[in-house]
Amino acid sequence: MRRGGAGAALLATLLFLAVLGVGADYGFRLVMEERVARSAQESLDLPTEPDVDLRAFPFIVAFLREHIDEVGIAMEDVLVEGMRLDRVDLGFRDVSFEREAFVGSGGTITAAAGRGEVTVTDDALSEFLQDQGVPLAVEFTGPGIDVRQPALDLSVAGRVRVEGSALVFSPQTVPELGFEVNLPEVVPGMAYDRITVEEGRATAEASLAGARVEVRA
Repeated sequence: MRRGGAGAALLATLLFLAVLGVGADYGFRLVMEERVARSAQESLDLPTEPDVDLRAFPFIVAFLREHIDEVGIAMEDVLVEGMRLDRVDLGFRDVSFEREAFVGSGGTITAAAGRGEVTVTDDALSEFLQDQGVPLAVEFTGPGIDVRQPALDLSVAGRVRVEGSALVFSPQTVPELGFEVNLPEVVPGMAYDRITVEEGRATAEASLAGARVEVRA
């Protein structure tokens, strides 16, 4: 009975320590997520902090190794380089960093891989074009777009594409209704490669290989 009681006590102690360790790991991860979110808010001048998810377990071990499996950042209604984005989703994979980026004087988090998406509405793109002195009204119809020039009573339908970091529309029949705008670089190193258009909105996708997130002190 004594041996059984001692074994039960040992097991209970080990379970308690395990729970305590998991709790400490979880709490530490939340603190680091808050730090990254605050830095993103400051660097992008966001009204609120974005959602940040640091995915690694145990996180403390990943932190000591300066490597995190995945980092997810999501934000809504953000103005980047003059363009109003409805939503931004960034998924970084195989992420390396220096510990000082989290607990010291700040630094850089770099992703070896990953994908990102930015979504813009047709109203927001039209406003951006007009702010740039291009008097066009864009309607996302999916999978194509309609473009109008009200002053000239011109309109044309067609497909938009991504070329490098630019969103390009070049109709052959009415070339004066074409446009080319640079897609916003939410984080340094984003490389846009495709776009999907549906009614009212378009989503541009990008590779995040080599992309960087600056964490401020």
